[in-house]
Amino acid sequence: MKRELFELYDNDIFELKSKVTGISQEGDFLLVALDKTPFRASSGGQPADKGTLENNNFKGFVEELIEDRDEVLHKVRVEKGALKQGDSVTAKIDAERRRKLKQMHSGEHLFFGALKRIMAEHNESIDVEKIRLEQEESVFFVKTKNLNWDMLFKAEALANKIIKEGREVKVCYAKPEEIDAFIEKGLRIKKDRIKDEFVRVLDFKDLDVSACTGTHVKNTKEIVAFIVTDFKNLGNEKFEIRFKTGENAEKEVSDFSREFRRIKAISAKEKHEVFDFVRKQIFDKEALKEKYYAYLSEFVLSLKPENINGISFYSHSFEHDEQKVLVKCASKLCIEKAIVCFLNKRDDKKEKNGKAESKEEGIELLLLTSKDLHVNLLKFFNEEILKLCSGKGGGNAYFVNAILYCKEQELELLMQKIRVLVENMENAQS
Repeated sequence: MKRELFELYDNDIFELKSKVTGISQEGDFLLVALDKTPFRASSGGQPADKGTLENNNFKGFVEELIEDRDEVLHKVRVEKGALKQGDSVTAKIDAERRRKLKQMHSGEHLFFGALKRIMAEHNESIDVEKIRLEQEESVFFVKTKNLNWDMLFKAEALANKIIKEGREVKVCYAKPEEIDAFIEKGLRIKKDRIKDEFVRVLDFKDLDVSACTGTHVKNTKEIVAFIVTDFKNLGNEKFEIRFKTGENAEKEVSDFSREFRRIKAISAKEKHEVFDFVRKQIFDKEALKEKYYAYLSEFVLSLKPENINGISFYSHSFEHDEQKVLVKCASKLCIEKAIVCFLNKRDDKKEKNGKAESKEEGIELLLLTSKDLHVNLLKFFNEEILKLCSGKGGGNAYFVNAILYCKEQELELLMQKIRVLVENMENAQS
């Protein structure tokens, strides 16, 4: 990317009078080249700018930027008028979107620098693998042996302290041959990615120095606030960290605080007791769920089949039971010369504004057969069952899982049809 483009970004040039130097059609879009542009293409995990190109006779929305050698092509969705080579236009980016992405990108650098310092206190190293920046919530992926919420909270507190301090964020340009000296001072860079005749260096004083092509704030106060919104261990020493900055981060802190206070009040626990209390409720619920799964499995597997012409026919109606347990157990019953038909009542009623909305209750149909019977259940479902009642589902010759909406008498007819299928198995061969 040309250095003069970075200088436009760093000086917050959001609007330029430009001339169309090239134009072509790509599907429903125009690909427009300009003699100068404030638009930034996607790089370094930061998405491309969006905005408009317009003049008295034309208006189009820039949806994407494409770098073609030394040229930036604007992918434009036309709203009105026409555009041709030589036309003058005003190129204007979405300044608010750029502001939020600057907060996100600078917040990521600041937080990672803080996290790296906290990790060093625990004799742990950490590296950024990739980042993905968005306006509302962003994410970055790190590689380290050990990471936990306590470390994240400490890094978050340090980052917010520096945000309030209002430290200057500096940008400078280094020649490739100068990079080794910068690395000795702590520069984060992947040397194999150097493509230009210069390296753009971002410096958060005494915290983080890194090579970066993104747009950034000039002072940490512009970030406003930083909060980690989620954290996952992905395995293989890789972790995902989600975060918010700016006014969104402040709102997130307020929202979390409000919900925490509600939990504290309803649990009648002290502040330091709430986490252990909630964790115990979750563990107890999971333990209860496992007991329920075990009981349901034992019950289903103990069902006695009806013998119809040498075929074991298992049928039973359930109410709001766990479908994945029913599927697993039904598969175990369908070993040899067997058909399973389970009906599981579902509660499809939903609440709106605190009031239950009336909605037809659905029945989950689970139909399985052992492969030695060679009956085509999916064909039977489409040609016979869907004639009786409305619904949708899918599967294959040996397995059908569907949601049906039918009345009591239609259910009785459905079971009769399935029984006839079993009784006339010789005539139901595919």
